[in-house]
Formats: sequence, structure tokens, C-alpha cells
Amino acid sequence: AIAAVPDPSHPLTIAFYDEKHDYVTAPDALPQPLSSGVASKYLCFGNPNHSLFQTLTRRGFPVVSLGYDVPLPGVHSILPDYARASRLAIEHLARLGHRRIAIVSGPFGTTDAQIIELNRGVRLACEEHRVALEPQSIIYGDLSDEAGTAALDELFTHKPAPTAIFCLSDASASAVITRATERGVAVPRDLSVIGCADDPCTRLARPRLTTVRLPAEEMGAAGVRGIDRMVTEPTLGGPGRTLLPVALLERDSTAALRK
Repeated sequence: AIAAVPDPSHPLTIAFYDEKHDYVTAPDALPQPLSSGVASKYLCFGNPNHSLFQTLTRRGFPVVSLGYDVPLPGVHSILPDYARASRLAIEHLARLGHRRIAIVSGPFGTTDAQIIELNRGVRLACEEHRVALEPQSIIYGDLSDEAGTAALDELFTHKPAPTAIFCLSDASASAVITRATERGVAVPRDLSVIGCADDPCTRLARPRLTTVRLPAEEMGAAGVRGIDRMVTEPTLGGPGRTLLPVALLERDSTAALRK
């Protein structure tokens, strides 16, 4: 986003908000750029706080939400195609011959729109490729590396064990590979592992992690361009949504099912 700002004399100002705070009833707690009036355009990244979005749009500021769909007038949302990302992952594993596929998912009952969309893509892909997804093959957690370690240990108590695991984060996928190696399970010979995001940690995994790239840099740059267009073209006042394409990055942690 910083690199995409066309005029270096108009830098980005970074501020933090509380995703659970009600800014409508307590405006004194508004983030500093908004309370002081030093900014006129807003990019929001993180779990949406609808009271903050309402405050911004009521004051007439153009707002872009990065990574989350916020269907409010005056807000344009730019986000990766999360459902497509998980569909690419399951499709890749299915084409390699895997049918016992496990999922390292987000917290049980989560309301996080990203995870909900990723899980929706999993279901659609499993239906399309006739992969039976058993409840015991879905492990819930916070998608951290600790969650990946615990998920691998839990999944390998099941008989038969999965031959492939799709993790909704790269951190948990990298931890799955590490724990599998510790248990004597060879990746990808005995177990294929695929992550999601293409975070920097994927470069540290051995073998190199197959993942689905979410276009973080492109999303930031598109947000800057989009918010400038909202100023020059007021008819784009929304709500609007732009889905950015995702891509499978096939590396060394997935392989065809051994017969």
C-alpha cells in the first residue's frame, strides 16, 4: 500500500482500532487520524468493526476494506477469492489421487468471514471431486503452529490416518510437516501437506510447502488505487466488492498417492 501511494507528499498514517469497541456511542475513543481530522481517506485491514465503518461513512469519507467483505454504502471491499483458494487446494490433492483428506480449520463456530469462505470452498471442492469429508477429519484450532502440531497428533490417532492434509494457514501447515517428520511420517511420500496464504514461513519449511497464494501485496495496492477512484468518481460510492485471483504454488510437500 505504501509503495502504491502515487504522491510521496501524501504518506499513509497508520492507526489501530478495537474490533469490539462501539465507536458510535463512544466517539471519544476513535482512532487518532479520525478524531483529529488529519486523514480524508481510509483503508481498513482486519476484523471489521461496523460502528467504525458507520462513523467513517456518515462523515462522508471514502472507505476501502481490505481482506473482508463489508456490505455497507460508501465502503468498497477488496479481498482474495477465499473460496477459490480452498477449492484449488482440494482439487490439487484430489488430482494426485488422495481421498482421505483432513482439514486443519479455524476455531469451531467461528464468525470470521475469511475462514467461513475457506471452509465453504472446501465443501464445494469435496462435493465436486467426490471426496468424503468425515467429521473426525476436521480439526479445529487457532491456525497457529501449536494448532498444527496438535492437529497432526490427533489425526494420526485415527485409523486409517489421512494421506493428505489441507491447512487453512501456512503456520499450521509448516508445523504439521515438522511434527510428521518427528513421528517418522515422510512428507510427501507418506503424507501430502498444503497450506494457504504463501506467508514468509513457507520458505523455511522442509520440504518446501505447497500452498495457495493469497495476493496480499496486490490487495494493498488495489486498495490505494480504489480509494483514489472513489474520490475522483463519487458514483463508486458502493457498497462494492472486488475479488482478487488466487494461485496454487506447487512445491515439494505434495505428491501423488502411493499405491
